Amino acid sequence: CLDLVYPFCYGLMLLGLLVRLYPRRELSPIHLSAVVAMVADLVENYCIHMLLTSYPMREGFDWVAQVGSTAGVIKWTACAISVVCVLFGAFRSCCGKGGGSNNEKKNE
Repeated sequence: CLDLVYPFCYGLMLLGLLVRLYPRRELSPIHLSAVVAMVADLVENYCIHMLLTSYPMREGFDWVAQVGSTAGVIKWTACAISVVCVLFGAFRSCCGKGGGSNNEKKNE
């Protein structure tokens, strides 16, 4: 049950942070990286569930293991992209363009 809730929690959290740090009207590839990570995690979890429930029977389930493994790689790649974008966006908003210290100096 937790494997169904957790992807939505971190997926929506990353999506919310990315939308906040990179505001646009339409979803960009940066925003979609969080959604791809969430969907890939759900696919991976479903494949693991299928393999566990059909354990004694091994024939015909090799493709499920392949899909689950590929989904895992896609999940971690998309998560890494999302986290790097969040860190870069947070750094940019704090220290880069439009940082608080530069605006305070201009107002004086």
